[in-house]
Amino acid sequence: EEEQAQTALDNYREMASALTEVAKEASKSVVVVKAVNNNVSLDNLGQEPASVSGVITWKNSAAVLVVAPACILDDGEANIEITFNDGRTYDAKLKKQDKNSQLAVFSVMTPTMRESTRNHIEAATFGNSNVITKGDSVIALGNQFGYSGGSGYGIISTVNNYITVADRTYRVLTTDIAASENGSGILF
Repeated sequence: EEEQAQTALDNYREMASALTEVAKEASKSVVVVKAVNNNVSLDNLGQEPASVSGVITWKNSAAVLVVAPACILDDGEANIEITFNDGRTYDAKLKKQDKNSQLAVFSVMTPTMRESTRNHIEAATFGNSNVITKGDSVIALGNQFGYSGGSGYGIISTVNNYITVADRTYRVLTTDIAASENGSGILF
């Protein structure tokens, strides 16, 4: 019995270590998108949300593209800054906003970025949500707990939830990972 318990503990540690490595690699694709007004973060003014999690979807020598929740654009006069996983912050421009899906695409000009930042980030590799099933392991990275840099581990609890917006119905992947009301995160 003691040998079985040790084997189970070793298996758990190996699994936890593997998940941590996946999270470390995936964090290269996660950013913080923040609204600022006159160099003052809007979260200091009590306006929610002032920052959201975003995911790098494209990276080349001209620009880095980030997809994030569009809710941070509620203040039309705010400037947008993106903080990458090396802690460096750069000005960003809105490229496109879809009010139905509530997503926005932002760009940061690659030549304005330090080489160390460019070398430390990766564009995310997208999976196929149609092959995800209830019980699959998932990692949430970002601002899901109300602060940046969070990570949570859990499972897909259901794939049978749907939301309807003006132009279509979307399937929603639901997890058992806790999150704050104003949190945002990226699932890996």
